[in-house]
Amino acid sequence: MLSHAFYVLLARGMKHRFSDLRRVRLFNRIAGAAFVLLGLGLLRLRSRVD
Repeated sequence: MLSHAFYVLLARGMKHRFSDLRRVRLFNRIAGAAFVLLGLGLLRLRSRVD
């Protein structure tokens, strides 16, 4: 519960930074690229069966 409250406070604090449409697009592109990289990293994982 404490971690969720922290995220709410963090989101409220960053609200004014994302009022500009260019910043929102940049954030979306960076977040999208991060998810693509995480997905590619998951593809490289191999399960080890002993």
